[in-house]
Amino acid sequence: MSDDILFGAIAVHENLVTHEQLARCLGDQQKRHRLLGEIMVENGFLTPDQVQIVLDIQRVNVADRIENPHAGGLFGQLAVRSGFCAPDDVVSAVRRQTELEGLHRKVRIGQVMLQSGWLSPDQFAEVLRQQEKYMLRCAGCGAWYFVEGLGQTSRLFCRKCHRVTPLPVLPGSNADAPEFAAREGKGEPAAHVRGEHAEAFGPFIVEAETMRTASGAVFRALHRPTGGAVTLRLLHAERAPLAADVERFRRDAAPLAELSHEHIAGFVDAGVVEGHPYVATEHADGATFASALARRLDRDAMLGFLEKVARAAAFAHAKGIVHGALRPSSLLIGRRFGPCILDFGLARLVAAQPFLRREPPAVTPYTPPEGAAGRAPDAAGDVYAIGAMLYEAVAGRLPFPARAPSQLKEQILAGRPQPLDADVPAAWRAVCAASFARRRGDRYASALDLAQDMARALAGQEVRPRRRRLPWVLVAAGLAALAVLAWLLVR
Repeated sequence: MSDDILFGAIAVHENLVTHEQLARCLGDQQKRHRLLGEIMVENGFLTPDQVQIVLDIQRVNVADRIENPHAGGLFGQLAVRSGFCAPDDVVSAVRRQTELEGLHRKVRIGQVMLQSGWLSPDQFAEVLRQQEKYMLRCAGCGAWYFVEGLGQTSRLFCRKCHRVTPLPVLPGSNADAPEFAAREGKGEPAAHVRGEHAEAFGPFIVEAETMRTASGAVFRALHRPTGGAVTLRLLHAERAPLAADVERFRRDAAPLAELSHEHIAGFVDAGVVEGHPYVATEHADGATFASALARRLDRDAMLGFLEKVARAAAFAHAKGIVHGALRPSSLLIGRRFGPCILDFGLARLVAAQPFLRREPPAVTPYTPPEGAAGRAPDAAGDVYAIGAMLYEAVAGRLPFPARAPSQLKEQILAGRPQPLDADVPAAWRAVCAASFARRRGDRYASALDLAQDMARALAGQEVRPRRRRLPWVLVAAGLAALAVLAWLLVR
Protein backbone atom coordinates (compact mmCIF):
# COMPACT_ATOMS: atom_id res chain seq x y z
CA MET A 1 0.00 0.00 0.00
CA SER A 2 1.45 3.34 -1.06
CA ASP A 3 1.79 6.18 1.43
CA ASP A 4 -0.97 8.19 -0.27
CA ILE A 5 -3.42 5.28 -0.31
CA LEU A 6 -2.68 4.64 3.37
CA PHE A 7 -3.20 8.35 4.03
CA GLY A 8 -6.60 8.24 2.32
CA ALA A 9 -7.64 5.05 4.12
CA ILE A 10 -6.87 6.62 7.50
CA ALA A 11 -8.71 9.83 6.60
CA VAL A 12 -11.83 7.81 5.71
CA HIS A 13 -11.48 5.57 8.79
CA GLU A 14 -11.34 8.66 11.03
CA ASN A 15 -14.49 10.04 9.35
CA LEU A 16 -12.57 13.10 8.15
CA VAL A 17 -13.52 12.55 4.50
CA THR A 18 -16.04 10.40 2.65
CA HIS A 19 -15.28 7.67 0.15
CA GLU A 20 -16.59 9.92 -2.61
CA GLN A 21 -14.29 12.78 -1.56
CA LEU A 22 -11.31 10.42 -1.45
CA ALA A 23 -12.07 9.09 -4.95
CA ARG A 24 -12.32 12.62 -6.32
CA CYS A 25 -8.98 13.64 -4.77
CA LEU A 26 -7.25 10.48 -6.04
CA GLY A 27 -8.52 11.35 -9.52
CA ASP A 28 -7.17 14.89 -9.20
CA GLN A 29 -3.84 13.53 -7.96
CA GLN A 30 -3.33 11.45 -11.12
CA LYS A 31 -3.62 14.64 -13.15
CA ARG A 32 -1.66 17.01 -10.93
CA HIS A 33 1.00 14.72 -9.34
CA ARG A 34 0.84 16.33 -5.89
CA LEU A 35 0.52 14.97 -2.37
CA LEU A 36 -2.93 13.67 -1.54
CA GLY A 37 -3.09 15.73 1.67
CA GLU A 38 -2.40 18.96 -0.22
CA ILE A 39 -5.17 18.21 -2.72
CA MET A 40 -7.64 17.49 0.10
CA VAL A 41 -6.80 20.84 1.71
CA GLU A 42 -7.19 22.70 -1.59
CA ASN A 43 -10.60 21.10 -2.12
CA GLY A 44 -11.68 22.09 1.41
CA PHE A 45 -12.07 18.49 2.57
CA LEU A 46 -9.35 18.70 5.25
CA THR A 47 -7.77 21.46 7.32
CA PRO A 48 -3.98 21.58 7.80
CA ASP A 49 -4.46 20.40 11.40
CA GLN A 50 -6.48 17.41 10.20
CA VAL A 51 -3.73 16.58 7.70
CA GLN A 52 -1.26 16.54 10.60
CA ILE A 53 -3.57 14.20 12.52
CA VAL A 54 -3.64 11.75 9.62
CA LEU A 55 0.13 12.00 9.11
CA ASP A 56 0.80 11.23 12.77
CA ILE A 57 -1.55 8.25 12.68
CA GLN A 58 0.01 7.15 9.39
CA ARG A 59 3.49 7.31 10.91
CA VAL A 60 2.40 5.00 13.74
CA ASN A 61 0.76 2.61 11.26
CA VAL A 62 4.00 2.47 9.25
CA ALA A 63 5.93 1.73 12.45
CA ASP A 64 3.48 -1.08 13.21
CA ARG A 65 3.83 -2.58 9.72
CA ILE A 66 7.61 -2.75 9.72
CA GLU A 67 7.65 -5.10 12.69
CA ASN A 68 8.57 -8.63 11.63
CA PRO A 69 5.50 -10.77 12.41
CA HIS A 70 7.50 -13.99 11.98
CA ALA A 71 9.78 -12.82 14.84
CA GLY A 72 6.80 -12.37 17.16
CA GLY A 73 6.66 -8.61 16.71
CA LEU A 74 8.18 -6.37 19.35
CA PHE A 75 7.32 -8.76 22.19
CA GLY A 76 9.07 -11.72 20.57
CA GLN A 77 12.14 -9.70 19.63
CA LEU A 78 12.50 -8.39 23.20
CA ALA A 79 12.07 -11.91 24.64
CA VAL A 80 14.95 -13.15 22.47
CA ARG A 81 17.08 -10.06 23.13
CA SER A 82 16.65 -10.62 26.89
CA GLY A 83 17.89 -14.21 26.57
CA PHE A 84 14.60 -15.67 27.83
CA CYS A 85 14.06 -17.86 24.77
CA ALA A 86 15.54 -18.80 21.40
CA PRO A 87 14.38 -17.41 18.03
CA ASP A 88 13.04 -20.87 17.15
CA ASP A 89 10.81 -20.74 20.25
CA VAL A 90 9.26 -17.50 18.99
CA VAL A 91 8.72 -18.98 15.52
CA SER A 92 6.94 -21.94 17.12
CA ALA A 93 4.84 -19.56 19.20
CA VAL A 94 3.86 -17.59 16.09
CA ARG A 95 2.87 -20.85 14.39
CA ARG A 96 0.75 -21.79 17.41
CA GLN A 97 -0.81 -18.32 17.46
CA THR A 98 -1.80 -18.73 13.79
CA GLU A 99 -3.38 -22.11 14.56
CA LEU A 100 -5.43 -20.60 17.40
CA GLU A 101 -6.55 -17.71 15.22
CA GLY A 102 -7.75 -20.28 12.70
CA LEU A 103 -9.97 -21.60 15.49
CA HIS A 104 -11.28 -18.05 16.05
CA ARG A 105 -9.31 -17.65 19.28
CA LYS A 106 -7.63 -14.26 19.36
CA VAL A 107 -4.51 -14.46 21.53
CA ARG A 108 -1.36 -12.37 21.80
CA ILE A 109 2.07 -13.83 21.16
CA GLY A 110 3.07 -13.26 24.81
CA GLN A 111 0.07 -15.27 26.03
CA VAL A 112 1.01 -18.16 23.75
CA MET A 113 4.61 -18.14 25.00
CA LEU A 114 3.47 -18.02 28.62
CA GLN A 115 0.86 -20.76 28.30
CA SER A 116 3.22 -23.00 26.32
CA GLY A 117 6.02 -22.71 28.87
CA TRP A 118 8.49 -20.77 26.69
CA LEU A 119 8.36 -17.94 29.26
CA SER A 120 7.93 -18.00 33.03
CA PRO A 121 5.46 -15.52 34.60
CA ASP A 122 8.36 -13.34 35.79
CA GLN A 123 9.97 -13.37 32.35
CA PHE A 124 6.64 -12.51 30.74
CA ALA A 125 6.23 -9.55 33.12
CA GLU A 126 9.80 -8.39 32.43
CA VAL A 127 9.23 -8.39 28.64
CA LEU A 128 6.02 -6.42 29.15
CA ARG A 129 7.97 -3.85 31.18
CA GLN A 130 10.58 -3.58 28.43
CA GLN A 131 7.89 -3.38 25.77
CA GLU A 132 6.29 -0.40 27.51
CA LYS A 133 9.46 1.59 26.82
CA TYR A 134 8.48 1.46 23.16
CA MET A 135 4.78 2.02 23.71
CA LEU A 136 2.83 5.18 24.49
CA ARG A 137 -0.56 5.21 26.18
CA CYS A 138 -3.06 7.92 25.31
CA ALA A 139 -3.89 9.86 28.45
CA GLY A 140 -7.42 10.38 27.14
CA CYS A 141 -8.79 6.98 26.15
CA GLY A 142 -5.99 4.58 27.17
CA ALA A 143 -5.19 3.36 23.63
CA TRP A 144 -1.63 2.06 23.16
CA TYR A 145 0.69 3.12 20.30
CA PHE A 146 3.99 1.66 19.12
CA VAL A 147 6.28 4.71 19.00
CA GLU A 148 9.82 3.39 18.55
CA GLY A 149 11.67 5.67 16.16
CA LEU A 150 9.07 8.44 16.35
CA GLY A 151 11.03 10.75 18.68
CA GLN A 152 11.35 13.35 15.91
CA THR A 153 7.92 14.75 16.80
CA SER A 154 6.96 16.26 20.13
CA ARG A 155 3.35 15.08 20.10
CA LEU A 156 1.09 12.23 19.03
CA PHE A 157 -2.58 12.54 18.10
CA CYS A 158 -4.65 9.61 19.35
CA ARG A 159 -6.43 7.94 16.44
CA LYS A 160 -9.42 7.21 18.71
CA CYS A 161 -10.05 10.33 20.77
CA HIS A 162 -7.70 12.80 18.97
CA ARG A 163 -6.16 13.90 22.24
CA VAL A 164 -2.62 15.25 22.14
CA THR A 165 -0.23 13.04 24.10
CA PRO A 166 3.46 13.90 24.73
CA LEU A 167 5.75 11.64 22.76
CA PRO A 168 8.77 10.43 24.80
CA VAL A 169 12.32 10.62 23.53
CA LEU A 170 13.26 6.96 23.48
CA PRO A 171 16.74 5.63 24.24
CA GLY A 172 18.96 6.08 21.21
CA SER A 173 16.81 8.80 19.66
CA ASN A 174 18.49 11.93 18.38
CA ALA A 175 15.38 14.03 18.77
CA ASP A 176 15.70 17.53 20.07
CA ALA A 177 11.99 18.37 20.23
CA PRO A 178 10.81 20.09 23.39
CA GLU A 179 9.09 17.95 26.00
CA PHE A 180 5.55 18.50 27.22
CA ALA A 181 5.10 18.75 30.97
CA ALA A 182 2.25 16.72 32.44
CA ARG A 183 -0.77 18.94 32.92
CA GLU A 184 -3.21 18.83 35.83
CA GLY A 185 -1.10 16.16 37.49
CA LYS A 186 -1.92 13.62 34.77
CA GLY A 187 -0.19 12.05 31.79
CA GLU A 188 3.37 10.79 31.58
CA PRO A 189 5.50 12.03 34.49
CA ALA A 190 8.60 10.66 32.81
CA ALA A 191 8.41 13.39 30.17
CA HIS A 192 9.60 15.86 32.76
CA VAL A 193 13.02 14.28 33.16
CA ARG A 194 13.56 12.03 30.16
CA GLY A 195 16.31 12.84 27.69
CA GLU A 196 19.60 11.72 26.20
CA HIS A 197 21.74 13.59 28.72
CA ALA A 198 21.63 13.81 32.50
CA GLU A 199 19.05 16.31 33.71
CA ALA A 200 18.22 17.89 37.05
CA PHE A 201 15.05 16.89 38.84
CA GLY A 202 14.76 18.41 42.30
CA PRO A 203 17.64 17.07 44.40
CA PHE A 204 18.55 14.48 41.75
CA ILE A 205 20.59 14.24 38.57
CA VAL A 206 18.70 11.82 36.32
CA GLU A 207 20.97 9.60 34.23
CA ALA A 208 18.75 7.09 32.42
CA GLU A 209 15.34 5.49 32.39
CA THR A 210 15.45 1.82 33.35
CA MET A 211 11.84 0.67 33.11
CA ARG A 212 8.17 1.58 33.09
CA THR A 213 5.60 0.12 35.46
CA ALA A 214 1.85 0.52 35.91
CA SER A 215 2.45 3.10 38.65
CA GLY A 216 5.07 5.21 36.84
CA ALA A 217 8.58 5.35 35.40
CA VAL A 218 11.85 4.26 37.02
CA PHE A 219 15.21 6.00 36.55
CA ARG A 220 18.81 5.63 37.63
CA ALA A 221 19.91 8.90 39.23
CA LEU A 222 22.35 10.60 41.59
CA HIS A 223 21.23 12.15 44.85
CA ARG A 224 23.01 15.52 44.86
CA PRO A 225 23.02 16.07 48.67
CA THR A 226 24.82 12.75 49.32
CA GLY A 227 26.34 11.91 45.93
CA GLY A 228 24.90 8.39 46.16
CA ALA A 229 23.33 6.41 43.34
CA VAL A 230 19.56 6.01 43.69
CA THR A 231 16.62 4.38 41.98
CA LEU A 232 14.15 7.20 41.31
CA ARG A 233 10.47 6.34 40.80
CA LEU A 234 8.21 8.96 39.30
CA LEU A 235 4.63 8.09 40.15
CA HIS A 236 1.49 8.73 38.13
CA ALA A 237 -0.80 11.34 39.73
CA GLU A 238 -4.58 11.36 39.24
CA ARG A 239 -4.67 15.08 39.95
CA ALA A 240 -2.39 17.93 40.91
CA PRO A 241 -1.34 17.37 44.55
CA LEU A 242 -2.43 19.93 47.12
CA ALA A 243 -0.16 21.19 49.89
CA ALA A 244 -1.92 18.83 52.31
CA ASP A 245 -1.28 15.92 49.93
CA VAL A 246 2.43 16.69 49.79
CA GLU A 247 2.66 16.98 53.56
CA ARG A 248 0.86 13.66 54.07
CA PHE A 249 3.00 11.95 51.43
CA ARG A 250 6.21 13.00 53.18
CA ARG A 251 4.81 12.10 56.60
CA ASP A 252 3.71 8.62 55.48
CA ALA A 253 7.09 8.00 53.83
CA ALA A 254 9.15 9.06 56.87
CA PRO A 255 8.99 5.65 58.66
CA LEU A 256 10.67 4.01 55.66
CA ALA A 257 13.87 5.81 56.60
CA GLU A 258 14.10 3.48 59.63
CA LEU A 259 14.58 0.43 57.40
CA SER A 260 18.35 0.37 57.74
CA HIS A 261 19.15 -3.29 57.04
CA GLU A 262 21.86 -4.99 55.01
CA HIS A 263 19.31 -6.89 52.95
CA ILE A 264 16.86 -4.05 52.23
CA ALA A 265 17.43 -1.29 49.66
CA GLY A 266 17.36 1.78 51.87
CA PHE A 267 14.88 4.62 51.55
CA VAL A 268 16.40 7.97 50.50
CA ASP A 269 13.66 10.53 49.92
CA ALA A 270 10.07 11.12 48.83
CA GLY A 271 8.28 14.26 47.78
CA VAL A 272 6.82 16.26 44.90
CA VAL A 273 8.77 18.36 42.36
CA GLU A 274 6.72 20.71 40.18
CA GLY A 275 3.64 18.54 40.61
CA HIS A 276 5.47 15.24 40.01
CA PRO A 277 5.51 12.82 43.00
CA TYR A 278 8.60 10.66 43.45
CA VAL A 279 10.18 8.08 45.73
CA ALA A 280 13.94 7.43 45.80
CA THR A 281 15.70 4.38 47.22
CA GLU A 282 19.29 3.21 47.24
CA HIS A 283 20.33 1.88 43.85
CA ALA A 284 21.21 -1.80 43.70
CA ASP A 285 22.52 -3.91 40.83
CA GLY A 286 22.40 -7.63 40.27
CA ALA A 287 20.33 -10.46 38.84
CA THR A 288 16.93 -11.13 40.33
CA PHE A 289 16.06 -14.24 42.30
CA ALA A 290 13.83 -15.17 39.36
CA SER A 291 16.98 -15.98 37.38
CA ALA A 292 18.19 -18.31 40.13
CA LEU A 293 14.87 -20.16 40.15
CA ALA A 294 14.82 -20.39 36.36
CA ARG A 295 18.37 -21.81 36.24
CA ARG A 296 17.64 -24.24 39.10
CA LEU A 297 20.67 -23.23 41.13
CA ASP A 298 21.77 -25.18 44.20
CA ARG A 299 18.67 -25.73 46.33
CA ASP A 300 20.33 -25.17 49.69
CA ALA A 301 21.83 -21.91 48.42
CA MET A 302 18.40 -20.69 47.34
CA LEU A 303 16.84 -21.74 50.65
CA GLY A 304 19.59 -19.95 52.57
CA PHE A 305 18.90 -16.88 50.43
CA LEU A 306 15.19 -16.98 51.36
CA GLU A 307 16.06 -17.40 55.04
CA LYS A 308 17.86 -14.06 54.90
CA VAL A 309 14.83 -12.57 53.11
CA ALA A 310 12.59 -13.78 55.94
CA ARG A 311 14.88 -12.24 58.58
CA ALA A 312 14.92 -8.92 56.73
CA ALA A 313 11.13 -9.02 56.49
CA ALA A 314 10.91 -9.71 60.22
CA PHE A 315 13.07 -6.63 60.86
CA ALA A 316 10.70 -4.48 58.81
CA HIS A 317 7.57 -6.02 60.33
CA ALA A 318 8.87 -5.18 63.81
CA LYS A 319 8.78 -1.52 62.72
CA GLY A 320 5.24 -1.83 61.40
CA ILE A 321 6.24 -1.88 57.70
CA VAL A 322 5.16 -4.59 55.26
CA HIS A 323 6.25 -5.15 51.69
CA GLY A 324 2.95 -6.23 50.17
CA ALA A 325 4.36 -7.38 46.82
CA LEU A 326 7.23 -9.79 47.51
CA ARG A 327 8.14 -11.92 44.49
CA PRO A 328 11.36 -13.19 42.87
CA SER A 329 11.67 -10.06 40.69
CA SER A 330 11.74 -7.85 43.81
CA LEU A 331 14.78 -9.70 45.21
CA LEU A 332 18.23 -8.96 43.85
CA ILE A 333 21.15 -11.34 44.34
CA GLY A 334 24.06 -9.45 45.83
CA ARG A 335 27.53 -10.37 46.97
CA ARG A 336 28.00 -13.84 48.48
CA PHE A 337 24.51 -14.72 47.26
CA GLY A 338 22.95 -12.32 49.73
CA PRO A 339 19.55 -10.76 48.99
CA CYS A 340 18.63 -7.14 48.50
CA ILE A 341 14.88 -6.54 48.81
CA LEU A 342 13.55 -3.78 46.58
CA ASP A 343 10.55 -1.49 47.18
CA PHE A 344 9.94 -2.40 50.81
CA GLY A 345 6.90 -0.45 52.04
CA LEU A 346 6.19 1.29 48.72
CA ALA A 347 2.99 -0.65 47.90
CA ARG A 348 1.21 0.53 51.05
CA LEU A 349 2.68 4.05 50.76
CA VAL A 350 1.32 4.52 47.23
CA ALA A 351 -2.06 2.97 48.08
CA ALA A 352 -2.52 5.43 50.98
CA GLN A 353 -2.14 8.58 48.85
CA PRO A 354 -5.47 9.88 47.47
CA PHE A 355 -3.82 11.90 44.68
CA LEU A 356 -1.83 9.00 43.19
CA ARG A 357 -3.10 6.62 40.54
CA ARG A 358 -3.83 3.26 42.10
CA GLU A 359 -3.85 0.34 39.70
CA PRO A 360 -5.47 -2.93 40.86
CA PRO A 361 -2.62 -5.10 42.17
CA ALA A 362 -1.69 -7.90 39.79
CA VAL A 363 -2.32 -11.45 40.99
CA THR A 364 0.91 -13.45 40.78
CA PRO A 365 1.80 -16.96 42.00
CA TYR A 366 3.11 -15.25 45.16
CA THR A 367 -0.06 -13.30 45.99
CA PRO A 368 -1.74 -14.50 49.21
CA PRO A 369 -5.43 -15.46 49.08
CA GLU A 370 -6.45 -12.38 51.05
CA GLY A 371 -4.55 -10.23 48.54
CA ALA A 372 -6.25 -11.99 45.61
CA ALA A 373 -9.55 -11.19 47.33
CA GLY A 374 -8.66 -7.49 47.37
CA ARG A 375 -7.73 -6.99 51.02
CA ALA A 376 -4.86 -4.77 52.14
CA PRO A 377 -1.40 -6.38 52.52
CA ASP A 378 -0.05 -7.29 55.94
CA ALA A 379 2.82 -9.23 57.52
CA ALA A 380 1.01 -12.55 57.08
CA GLY A 381 0.89 -11.85 53.34
CA ASP A 382 4.65 -11.36 53.24
CA VAL A 383 5.10 -14.71 55.02
CA TYR A 384 2.90 -16.34 52.38
CA ALA A 385 4.90 -14.79 49.53
CA ILE A 386 8.17 -16.07 51.01
CA GLY A 387 6.51 -19.46 51.43
CA ALA A 388 5.45 -19.49 47.77
CA MET A 389 9.04 -18.80 46.69
CA LEU A 390 10.23 -21.44 49.16
CA TYR A 391 7.86 -23.95 47.58
CA GLU A 392 9.21 -23.08 44.11
CA ALA A 393 12.82 -23.49 45.27
CA VAL A 394 12.07 -26.85 46.90
CA ALA A 395 9.82 -28.28 44.19
CA GLY A 396 11.42 -26.73 41.12
CA ARG A 397 8.02 -25.54 39.89
CA LEU A 398 5.31 -23.05 40.75
CA PRO A 399 2.75 -24.13 43.35
CA PHE A 400 -0.18 -23.45 41.02
CA PRO A 401 -0.03 -24.55 37.35
CA ALA A 402 -2.51 -21.98 36.00
CA ARG A 403 -1.16 -19.38 33.57
CA ALA A 404 -4.24 -17.24 32.94
CA PRO A 405 -4.74 -14.60 35.69
CA SER A 406 -8.38 -15.58 36.31
CA GLN A 407 -7.51 -19.26 36.72
CA LEU A 408 -4.52 -18.44 38.90
CA LYS A 409 -6.71 -16.35 41.19
CA GLU A 410 -9.18 -19.22 41.53
CA GLN A 411 -6.43 -21.67 42.42
CA ILE A 412 -4.91 -19.30 44.99
CA LEU A 413 -8.28 -18.74 46.65
CA ALA A 414 -8.92 -22.51 46.69
CA GLY A 415 -5.51 -23.04 48.33
CA ARG A 416 -4.71 -26.45 46.86
CA PRO A 417 -1.15 -26.32 45.48
CA GLN A 418 0.42 -29.19 43.60
CA PRO A 419 1.75 -31.83 46.03
CA LEU A 420 5.45 -31.80 46.77
CA ASP A 421 7.52 -34.70 45.47
CA ALA A 422 8.06 -37.67 47.77
CA ASP A 423 11.81 -37.01 48.06
CA VAL A 424 11.33 -33.59 49.74
CA PRO A 425 12.53 -33.88 53.37
CA ALA A 426 9.88 -33.79 56.09
CA ALA A 427 11.34 -30.63 57.62
CA TRP A 428 10.89 -28.68 54.41
CA ARG A 429 7.39 -30.09 53.96
CA ALA A 430 6.49 -28.71 57.37
CA VAL A 431 8.04 -25.31 56.66
CA CYS A 432 6.23 -25.05 53.32
CA ALA A 433 2.90 -26.05 54.85
CA ALA A 434 3.19 -23.48 57.66
CA SER A 435 4.33 -20.58 55.49
CA PHE A 436 2.29 -21.21 52.38
CA ALA A 437 -1.08 -21.93 54.00
CA ARG A 438 -4.34 -20.58 52.60
CA ARG A 439 -5.66 -19.51 56.01
CA ARG A 440 -3.71 -16.76 57.75
CA GLY A 441 -4.12 -18.50 61.10
CA ASP A 442 -2.41 -21.61 59.75
CA ARG A 443 0.74 -19.72 58.79
CA TYR A 444 3.79 -18.93 60.87
CA ALA A 445 3.12 -16.43 63.63
CA SER A 446 5.89 -14.20 62.25
CA ALA A 447 8.54 -13.98 59.56
CA LEU A 448 11.14 -14.49 62.29
CA ASP A 449 9.58 -17.84 63.25
CA LEU A 450 9.72 -18.82 59.57
CA ALA A 451 13.39 -17.83 59.32
CA GLN A 452 14.30 -19.77 62.46
CA ASP A 453 12.62 -22.94 61.19
CA MET A 454 14.33 -22.53 57.82
CA ALA A 455 17.67 -22.39 59.62
CA ARG A 456 16.79 -25.59 61.51
CA ALA A 457 15.75 -27.34 58.30
CA LEU A 458 18.99 -26.29 56.59
CA ALA A 459 20.88 -27.81 59.52
CA GLY A 460 18.93 -31.06 59.18
CA GLN A 461 17.05 -30.54 62.43
CA GLU A 462 13.40 -31.24 63.19
CA VAL A 463 10.99 -28.29 62.94
CA ARG A 464 7.75 -27.64 64.79
CA PRO A 465 6.09 -24.60 63.24
CA ARG A 466 4.54 -22.03 65.56
CA ARG A 467 1.40 -20.83 63.84
CA ARG A 468 -0.73 -17.74 64.29
CA ARG A 469 -3.80 -19.57 65.57
CA LEU A 470 -4.23 -20.08 69.30
CA PRO A 471 -3.85 -23.64 70.59
CA TRP A 472 -7.23 -25.31 71.15
CA VAL A 473 -6.55 -25.57 74.87
CA LEU A 474 -6.28 -21.77 75.11
CA VAL A 475 -9.39 -21.31 73.00
CA ALA A 476 -11.30 -23.71 75.23
CA ALA A 477 -10.01 -21.97 78.36
CA GLY A 478 -11.08 -18.61 76.95
CA LEU A 479 -14.57 -19.87 76.18
CA ALA A 480 -14.86 -21.33 79.66
CA ALA A 481 -13.82 -18.02 81.20
CA LEU A 482 -16.43 -16.17 79.16
CA ALA A 483 -19.08 -18.64 80.26
CA VAL A 484 -18.21 -18.11 83.93
CA LEU A 485 -18.24 -14.34 83.46
CA ALA A 486 -21.66 -14.48 81.78
CA TRP A 487 -23.03 -16.65 84.65
CA LEU A 488 -21.77 -14.15 87.25
CA LEU A 489 -23.35 -11.21 85.41
CA VAL A 490 -26.83 -12.83 85.29
CA ARG A 491 -26.92 -13.98 88.91
